[in-house]
Order: sequence, then C-alpha cells, then structure tokens
Amino acid sequence: MRPMRCPLATSGPGRLNHPARLRDHGPLIARFLLFCVAVLVVVLPTSLQTMRAQGDLPPEVQAEIKAHFVYTAAKFVEWPHWAFEGSNAPIVFGVFGSETFLDALNQQTEGKTLIGRPVLVKGFSRLEEIRQCHVLYVAPMELERLRALFSRLRKWSVLTVGEMDHFSESGGALNLHLQEGMVRFDINLEAARLSGLRISSKLAVLGHLVGSGRQPASPRRGQSSGR
Repeated sequence: MRPMRCPLATSGPGRLNHPARLRDHGPLIARFLLFCVAVLVVVLPTSLQTMRAQGDLPPEVQAEIKAHFVYTAAKFVEWPHWAFEGSNAPIVFGVFGSETFLDALNQQTEGKTLIGRPVLVKGFSRLEEIRQCHVLYVAPMELERLRALFSRLRKWSVLTVGEMDHFSESGGALNLHLQEGMVRFDINLEAARLSGLRISSKLAVLGHLVGSGRQPASPRRGQSSGR
C-alpha cells in the first residue's frame, strides 16, 4: 500500500510554488481545508460550552478577579490613626497561605497608592510569621486554625478577607465567592467594628450581611469548606 501524503508536502526545491502542480491538486487541497474548518466548528464550541458549564476559570484568572476586588474594597474602609506608624507609612496587604493570590495582588497593586499611602504586599506561610498588616487575605483552612488566626489578629486593626464556609460567621470581615465571573461577598460589620474598622455603607450595601444576630449565609456551590 502506498503511504498517504499531504497535498501540500514537497520533495524538492520549488515544487510547492509550481503553478501546474497547484492547479492539479486544487480540488484535493480545497477538500482538505474544508475538513480542517469543519473539525474546528464542531470541536471548539463544544469545548467552550463545557468550560462555561463547569465554571472552569483558570486559578490565576480567579485570583486576579478577587485581588482586584480586595484592592478596590479597601478603598471603602477606614482604619484608626494608630494602625499606622506614621503619616507616610504604607498600607500593608498580607496574604496567608496562597502564592497564587500573592502574585495576583502584587500585580494589581504595583505602583499604586491607597488612602494616600503606598501599598506594600507581604506573603505569610505560617501563623507565627504574620506581622501587623491592614488587610489580610486568608486561604481556606480548618476552622480550628482560623479561630487561632483571629485570636492572633485581635491586637491589630485588620480587614480579614477569606473564601470558605462560615468565614464571616467565625469573625472574618469579608468572605468572597465567584458567581459567573463576578465577586459576591458576605460581610460581618460587627467583626470589622470590633477590629476598629469602619466600612462604608457604599460597600456594605453590596454584600450579604452576616453576624450580629443575622442568619448565617448558606454554603454556595463550589465554595470551599476549609478542607
């Protein structure tokens, strides 16, 4: 049996550009190209529909969306004056337990300021490493470790941000989750107040209020439970 050859293949100099040969193979080339287009028309939309149905945004993209929200939300928070070492001291964003979110937040805040202060981003991998910061993103963890973290943060005025079941009910200020590529969030105003923070009503009205006698937010599909 003779091996099949691509109609565009050449075995010597100049054969691809020879007008007579292109004319001879014209119908075969046309059928080959139509086949390739047909494969793309069938396979590509199916793959895109599967991705939308599964909500499979790449982790890096999810982190970028959330990091942008965290930076923007901080604009609607007021810290007590004693939370900063001086008038020119930076506002510190901490990230605990997520290199992906740390990278995304660095990209979102590079060269920017907030409430008239330069932005400084720090990453932490252990509870013992956490130092004073003003905003702290917390990766999903067990509730026992979360409570230990909140206990450590009591001496500082920290806006805590997470994305796990019962984060806000346990004392976290903002609990994030994505729906159709948009950030939704639970907010615990009492937890923020106890940390010495004032959250603008412009932000609070956009969230789902929990704590202070309100009903806990029900777990949402795809939201981590801290496992």
